Amino acid sequence: MIKLLVCDVDGTLLTGEASRISDDVIKLLCGIYDKNIKLAIASGRSYTDLCELFAEISDKLYFICHDGALCMNQGKVLYRKSVTGESIAQFASQYSGRYKCTAFYGTDKCYVIGSQLPAAGKNTVIIKKPYEIKEQIYKLAVYDDESTDINTIPASVHGLRICSHAGGCLEYVSSFANKGAALCDLQNRLFLTKFDTAAIGNDVNDIKMFRNAKYSASLSPYGSEAAQAAEYKVASAEEFLAMVLHS
Repeated sequence: MIKLLVCDVDGTLLTGEASRISDDVIKLLCGIYDKNIKLAIASGRSYTDLCELFAEISDKLYFICHDGALCMNQGKVLYRKSVTGESIAQFASQYSGRYKCTAFYGTDKCYVIGSQLPAAGKNTVIIKKPYEIKEQIYKLAVYDDESTDINTIPASVHGLRICSHAGGCLEYVSSFANKGAALCDLQNRLFLTKFDTAAIGNDVNDIKMFRNAKYSASLSPYGSEAAQAAEYKVASAEEFLAMVLHS
């Protein structure tokens, strides 16, 4: 019996050019919740972004943010794998001032050195040096023009792994952070196991999450790493959510 459903966002619940979660997906998630199945959202996005994206039902959700570096529920931190001060210092030294901006993501604030982020929100704080930050940091990012060849940006930072790279952007989290570890911690907190869990995603960063779920589905093309790691290949998130709802 499924007691916990974990869903990736970009490329899974949000596909194509969509910028909001569809009414059909929200309706399916609410139906699943009403069956006493716990719901978790696992994404590379920040907690603030996810709360806004799922504003209608945020009180029903657990949020695994920053690609597994932080897990939140109703404003409470449940799990964290923050970036070390040493890694922050090396990152700032390597990138700040050389590209459009560098960003340091905390629990609900984004600290920026350089020009404003293109999608900056009310929780963005402009700083000059990392020592101005007085909270733990979970994700670091360097942003430049979309035309910038991402391969020309030096990528290696001690203690960090790249969680996203595209369009003039590199994002990092702790090398110890991943969706699978965050999911395992959440399962322990809820007294559940992988045998109670279903998960859906579309990329390689979802594979460790799939491994901690008995039922897993991928929207990735056949032959891709994520598709090979998942039990099911589905055409849409709605297809798998309906399977969970009627299981």
